Amino acid sequence: VFFENDPEQASAPAQRVVITDQLDVDLDWSTFQFGTIQFGERTLVVPDPAGRLHFEADTTVSYDAYPVHVTADFDLQTGRLTWEIRSVDPQTGGLPRDLLAGFLPPNDAENRGAGSVTYSVRPHAGLAEGTEEAPWERERLVAVTWTCPRFASRSTITHGPSCSRSWTR
Repeated sequence: VFFENDPEQASAPAQRVVITDQLDVDLDWSTFQFGTIQFGERTLVVPDPAGRLHFEADTTVSYDAYPVHVTADFDLQTGRLTWEIRSVDPQTGGLPRDLLAGFLPPNDAENRGAGSVTYSVRPHAGLAEGTEEAPWERERLVAVTWTCPRFASRSTITHGPSCSRSWTR
């Protein structure tokens, strides 16, 4: 699953990105394995991925002062995958109050504002040969937009803080 902070729409770095995916019922969920988690200059490899349903890591990126916390979860009962990547204010444990801070800046020529998460899973045994392209073989693109009204001429306010996020899948 590929994602980016769309440079044509974003006015600030993303501080939190959540990616969810639902595995198809034709897949053998017991064979699921997390792959890599990549954003900007950072690539995390999930150690011993076989049978792992949860992963957490803390890391940093050189272009943002705040640490980054990464979690990945797979629900074996429902087939739902969730990754959360977020900047963390070490004093509060929450998102940074600085609206220009964030681990995923608007994408640039160095792809600092892009990333991906990978996984593997096998189809159930006996899936008919010649079955058309299966959903688990397709690449997916998620565009992340982070708009802050203080720094943009146009924005949409959602309830809560003064920034809105939208994901296009």
